[in-house]
Amino acid sequence: MSDCRRLILLKDVDGLMAVQDIRSGPAELILELTIEQLAKHRGGVDEYLPHFLAAEPLETWVINGRHPGRLVELLERSYTTGTRILRK
Repeated sequence: MSDCRRLILLKDVDGLMAVQDIRSGPAELILELTIEQLAKHRGGVDEYLPHFLAAEPLETWVINGRHPGRLVELLERSYTTGTRILRK
């Protein structure tokens, strides 16, 4: 890859959600997830993403693209509502 340092995946949800039993209520937003945990997580991103991230040193986020302010906040402050994927 080039000089890219960050990968931001814009979705129609706030980030990756914890898988829950439907009777327990709404799923909770996962704030941080390692690449290894992402490989075991079901849904939300392409199944190849953990393999790609293991090879590329990118700061990676999954955020809600329906809220443009979150993208701005991430670019300006390096943090926002969403799921950050950690290398370890």
